[in-house]
Amino acid sequence: MTLLVGIHAEHGLEGIVLGADRQLSIVDEEDNIISKKQATKIYFNGSWALACYGTEYRETLAFCRALVKAPPEESLKKIMEAIEKGRYIDINELNARMTQREGISEEDTSTFLLAVKKPKLALYHINQFGVLKGIPQNNDFNYICLGSGEKDAQEYIEKLIRSEEIDRNRISIPDARKIVRGTIETASSKEPTVGMGFDMLIITKDKIEDIGRKIRRAETSAGRAEETRIDGEYAKNQDENSN
Repeated sequence: MTLLVGIHAEHGLEGIVLGADRQLSIVDEEDNIISKKQATKIYFNGSWALACYGTEYRETLAFCRALVKAPPEESLKKIMEAIEKGRYIDINELNARMTQREGISEEDTSTFLLAVKKPKLALYHINQFGVLKGIPQNNDFNYICLGSGEKDAQEYIEKLIRSEEIDRNRISIPDARKIVRGTIETASSKEPTVGMGFDMLIITKDKIEDIGRKIRRAETSAGRAEETRIDGEYAKNQDENSN
């Protein structure tokens, strides 16, 4: 259970913003949440980034980690072959292995968002059969949402368009970043299986930047600075009262 959001921004500097929440929900047989923990759902290496969605996180995590740890030219070759063929066979096989286990159904399989910067910037949805699908033509602009928070994300985007807070014909990278964060935060407030912050990448022709980590570090640093200020203020008041 999660929310994955990818936006291909073409106004100004071309780029893709890829985001995911960081919550991993552990559920019982009746799909009631019994515990939560943080998890990484976006993996990248050189020229590609892959965001994953599915209930069988352990197997999906192993698949993503193996792809990241492989030599960059090897992982890129696999991904380029998948784009050329329109199908990522390894993902189909991953899901086939999972559904062979007792108690695992097609609803438990993993799907992905794939962003690449070679041979050109592109964003794909990879379904449980490994089939690569492009951005839906009926979307108001170039974006894809997947996961349990998809409905809330779609409604948030439609609200932005109706209120003219965004121009769907002029989506820039800064616009896309704000939209991705907004969709995840909105879904987190409504969907119990989405939450615990977000991971986010900006992918351009020249680089892949992990801005989610940078934002978390900046927020932590700012929070500590504020704590120090508060402690200093109350320590000063305590000293004054003591005198």
